[in-house]
Parts: sequence; structure tokens; C-alpha cells
Amino acid sequence: MASIREQVGDSGGPSTPLSRGEVESQKNELERGWVVLDGRQLERVYLFSGFDVAMRFAQNVGGVAEAEGKEPDLTLSWGSVRLKLWTPEIRGLANEDFKVAKRVDELYDLLR
Repeated sequence: MASIREQVGDSGGPSTPLSRGEVESQKNELERGWVVLDGRQLERVYLFSGFDVAMRFAQNVGGVAEAEGKEPDLTLSWGSVRLKLWTPEIRGLANEDFKVAKRVDELYDLLR
């Protein structure tokens, strides 16, 4: 796995995406349900009993993402939220994407 020093560029963010091996290794540490899309994005669909709970979850995901400096794609539907994480600047996945994924999974466990 690339060290944080190897991943951080002049801007303070990652300069290169994680390798496929690093992505698979970190994905295996996440809860079930995460899918790696084209080796560059991380996606999961969270299911809920209704719109109100899904909306509250989406709002909280926004807070988690903002605190980590991430801007994920969120799709809110009745009873579900689809979350996509990646780092556009490097056109791939960085350690921070997996950190957010873990925090969002913890949030989901609290709201179910």
C-alpha cells in the first residue's frame, strides 16, 4: 500500500490513485455491499424503511463527507440511498474514499 507521503501531492491531496491490489485490499475491510466500479469508484446502495429515514441518512452522509473534504454522488430514492465515492482529481480511489466509506457504514448501522 502506498504511504501517505507517496499519495500526497503539493496540494495536500492524493496525487496518484490506489492500485487495483490496494483497492481490493481496502474493499475487503469494508462491510458487505460495496462494489468497485471500473477500478475507479466505490459504490453502495443503502436500504431503509421509508423516505424520511433515507433523507436523514443522506443529510448525515453529507456532513461526514464534508468533514473529510469529499464530495460524493448521492442518489436519494424512496427507501434507498446510492453513494458513490472517488477522488476526481486523480481519476480514481484514494485512502480517504475508504475512510469515508467506513464512517458512512458506521452511520448506517446506527440508523437501521
